[in-house]
Amino acid sequence: MLDRFHFAVEEGRSQLTKLVLALSYLLISVAIVIILYIKKIQLLKESGPFLAVFAGIAIYIALVASVNLNHAIEDVRYFYALLNGDA
Repeated sequence: MLDRFHFAVEEGRSQLTKLVLALSYLLISVAIVIILYIKKIQLLKESGPFLAVFAGIAIYIALVASVNLNHAIEDVRYFYALLNGDA
């Protein structure tokens, strides 16, 4: 039972890291778009679709990581309750 608890905690850490990285990438992408828009650089018109696709991928990864993190947290709560005899 302790190994399942440990696995759930590690899975939560892994998903949290993935979530933070995806949101950081999305934030950097948005910052680049804002900077290019303010400076009115032609590069924004040419690379706009690529930035949109990569931002969409980052949003998808963040959503999946968020759901998986929620499941991992629920698993941690369940195994913690079992280990403490509360369940």
